[in-house]
Amino acid sequence: MFCVEKALKIQENLAKFISRKSEFKKLEVVAGVDAAYIKDLGVGAAVTIDYFTLKPLEKAFSIFKVNVPYIPGFLAFRELPVMLKALKALSLNPDVIIVNGHGLAHPRKFGLACHLGFILNKPTIGVAKNRLYGIEKENFLINSELIGYVLRFNEKKKVYVSIGNKISLEDAVKIVKHCSFKGFPEPLKLAHKEASRKKQELMLKQC
Repeated sequence: MFCVEKALKIQENLAKFISRKSEFKKLEVVAGVDAAYIKDLGVGAAVTIDYFTLKPLEKAFSIFKVNVPYIPGFLAFRELPVMLKALKALSLNPDVIIVNGHGLAHPRKFGLACHLGFILNKPTIGVAKNRLYGIEKENFLINSELIGYVLRFNEKKKVYVSIGNKISLEDAVKIVKHCSFKGFPEPLKLAHKEASRKKQELMLKQC
């Protein structure tokens, strides 16, 4: 059974190991990772793109039985296994991973993007459509300190960008902007599309 108190302590203890400095040596391949669900099955999709052309390079999937309920602030404990499995199925090694979820913009400064980046020891960026924590001030997301950036595409459409691991907020925003020529980060858009498509395939097989 999932224990919130234990999960909270894990987040608090691991948050101190997150690096807020960019540590990638090159920036050629960017991955996006997302998950969809069919009852107790998680369907993960990881897609890599060429950073310069934004063209898709590879996609990989995973299916994983989920036994952790959805609890705001503890999404990593539900989605990490299926996301990790999808990423490990890739033959390409991405330089940066964009995660559908928050990073430092989290009550314990250790959201899904941070957790994934810590486990993989890789640069990660959190991108979410809804705010979980902090106060919006102009284009910044703050609490007692700067924890994220509000990237606005138009009056109604925006995303919340925050550090996952091994990347600066400045570089995280730059990368997300570069990958968002159609209003949303292309790696995440493709990963969401592929996860949804795989979910539909599984649902049809179950009929």
